[in-house]
Amino acid sequence: MSKYRLPYALLLCLVLMIFGSLSQAGDIKVEFGSSTISTQNVLNNSTDIYDAYSATVIGLKTYPFHFLEISLSGEQDVYREVSGLSNSSGNLDITLIPTAPGARLSILLSGGISGRKYHEDFSSIDNNYGQVSAVLGYQVQPNLFARLGGEFRSTAYISTDNDYKRDIDLFAGLNLSLLGKGSLDIEAGFSGTNYSFKDAYLPDSIPHWDQPDRLIPTDRVQMFRIPETKENLWLFFFSPRISRQIGSRTGANIVYTKRIFQNYNNGFLWGENTGYLSPWSTIWEGDNISLNIKSFILPKFILKAGLGYWDKRYPVTSASEVWSETGITGDNAGYVDLTYGEAKETEFARNDFVTKAYFGIQLPFAFHSGLFIEPSLNIEYTDNRSNKDSYNYDNFSITTGITMRF
Repeated sequence: MSKYRLPYALLLCLVLMIFGSLSQAGDIKVEFGSSTISTQNVLNNSTDIYDAYSATVIGLKTYPFHFLEISLSGEQDVYREVSGLSNSSGNLDITLIPTAPGARLSILLSGGISGRKYHEDFSSIDNNYGQVSAVLGYQVQPNLFARLGGEFRSTAYISTDNDYKRDIDLFAGLNLSLLGKGSLDIEAGFSGTNYSFKDAYLPDSIPHWDQPDRLIPTDRVQMFRIPETKENLWLFFFSPRISRQIGSRTGANIVYTKRIFQNYNNGFLWGENTGYLSPWSTIWEGDNISLNIKSFILPKFILKAGLGYWDKRYPVTSASEVWSETGITGDNAGYVDLTYGEAKETEFARNDFVTKAYFGIQLPFAFHSGLFIEPSLNIEYTDNRSNKDSYNYDNFSITTGITMRF
């Protein structure tokens, strides 16, 4: 069976077996969510394309045993302007906690599979996704909790046999309760991902061209086979978080994150970049600091607000951006100046400076019948400054939604 069909067939078989055998023995809960998002910059770049789209999610959860949760969900996203982004997905997730509640030692195991399919314009990013994780925790002292864990993720882009992304996270953390209704949480670890790239230096073979001004047509450059290197790109991360209660109905936290590449050597990817929906859009080094506030100060309402700043340096860029850095225009447009590649190491990595602010309000209703309804409103503003002109943008979005559980 081909990889195009296997995850969906597995999902269907597991659904039939699990929910067929456990529907009467286990407790089943249903969740429904619907939201409408209006955004002035749907692609998060300088194109500033406005769109309004809807997202609908329906999920089922069953608890056949007190230590086991099985979740099945489906999602449909429909875009109005950029219709090719419309997509549907299905997910199956299993969570297992085999240790007794309140025990000093706790174990959390989880895994899941999913498939996502886009409309024809974006069919190249149709993908199947799988994830497994394990977290081991231990209550060292009443005010000190330690944890150790790992996660493996695999994303296969099914339009080609070669496109895939595999990630692994290894981490350790401590949570310390502080006097005055506060806590300090520290987590550190390593993340790795498969990394196929071209050398940052252009090969010596390219400059052998019969034009004295050393210009070569761009399409001719594409014919030269720059060797591809495959290795794992490793990143070290460190993240302390301070949380504190402010009054009786408000809490706040400050989170700082430091991410450092361990073995990046200024390579670039051929035909890929760190744009919207790229698998590299989440791979960056740099710093992030954010302030988040949650309050119940208004009766029956939940208020959330936050402000964050990111300094992100991405590891790769596309071949087209490599050639565009030469600045060949006018009569020589469409040519590459080979002396650029010979003279120095390329410096094409994207560097973004991001400021983000958000505000959200929720109004939950719980009924004696077990029905739960929660309408919500979220507003978010993002300002993104970059050394790449195409990623200089801002974005303002409003999301209205409702969640129901019964």
